[in-house]
Amino acid sequence: MKPNFDVKYAEHLIHIGNARYVVYGTLDGEPIFRIQECDYKVNNGEKQQPKLIRCNLQQWVDLTANVDAINESIADYNKVLLHIGCNTYVHVQPDIRRVDIREYFLPANVKCKLDMLPICFEPYVIPTRRGISLTYEEWKQISIKAMPLIHVGSTELQAVRLGSCSVHHDAQAAWLKCEHCNPNGHLQW
Repeated sequence: MKPNFDVKYAEHLIHIGNARYVVYGTLDGEPIFRIQECDYKVNNGEKQQPKLIRCNLQQWVDLTANVDAINESIADYNKVLLHIGCNTYVHVQPDIRRVDIREYFLPANVKCKLDMLPICFEPYVIPTRRGISLTYEEWKQISIKAMPLIHVGSTELQAVRLGSCSVHHDAQAAWLKCEHCNPNGHLQW
């Protein structure tokens, strides 16, 4: 099946099943990763945009670093919510057999206490429409087929170290200022 979305910038286009692809390329000089459907759905005569999630370089590195945790959660039938940066989470839902990669938001009225960081926001984040829900088979295709292929072909990925944010977070103040790790900018409690 030929995808019907713009692939001008795609260096890698990897089919993962069910008319879904992992797309890797550079856009305006920045590496970008997308997991997306290629079909437009029609609802009441209107075309709906296909489901997709965009990841920047650090989010993709964090996603690949969490593959074992996600696969263990699937195997052990455990629910898990993993932060991969910039308000994007991976939610393994064993009751419906899905791996959901989605942007979340934190309502404005939620405050946090200093002793609760960094995990205090996760119970309060709310999913948005921006994301994609993958079957276990699609996730398996991403983890065993797409990730290794993209990693080998990407000089940017080979240059990024795992946890490169944590290298700069030798103090809590540095963590608080990091937009990747603390995307909601909570400096007040």
